[in-house]
Amino acid sequence: MTEINLPEPIAAYFDADKRGGDAVARCFTNRAVVKDEGRTYSGSEAIKAWKTAASAKYSYVAEPFAVDQSAGLFIVTSRLTGNFPGSPVDLRHLIFGGPVLSGPARFLWKNEIVEHDYAWILTFTREDLRDELTREAEKESAEAICMISFTPFDGSPAFQALLEEAFNGRETLPEPRYKDAVAALAFVASSEIPNRTISSWGDLSRVQPQDETR
Repeated sequence: MTEINLPEPIAAYFDADKRGGDAVARCFTNRAVVKDEGRTYSGSEAIKAWKTAASAKYSYVAEPFAVDQSAGLFIVTSRLTGNFPGSPVDLRHLIFGGPVLSGPARFLWKNEIVEHDYAWILTFTREDLRDELTREAEKESAEAICMISFTPFDGSPAFQALLEEAFNGRETLPEPRYKDAVAALAFVASSEIPNRTISSWGDLSRVQPQDETR
């Protein structure tokens, strides 16, 4: 099976999956939710019990073989092989990615004020991809209502060009590669700063820098 590069948290989950309920539970927060076989497991203790019961009932191996990133979401497809009916099967794991803002939130729900921690994922998409994004989010959401919303985007011409370039030809582009790199400070001479940022009034036919360090 083709080897793929998974983001570290996702790779950690698949490694923990081989070692039992305790290891799997440590991959999740107390507010995490797992959906499996039509049931929902909320919180690390419930997830631990779910994994422990599944491991006792079946022996299986999960091998991830594809990963897609679209509109702030990671979708990992793995082949599940074991002593269960219908083996082997392909499973899709949906993991949120991109910038995340989190903190306490307050909602009016069934005429009650409910408070809990809330994560808001900010990402960008194209107008023609709204329905596809909504379907994917609602299919994987564990909530009664998937609170996905869209706001018209009015960015600088250079930013608009960057987004168009990122989505252009998405149907035929090869699978994105993960860059093996870390963030680092860059010291730039003051005289070079005016030439580092692309002008919104310049040539926007290609806006992603060719510099390998950027």
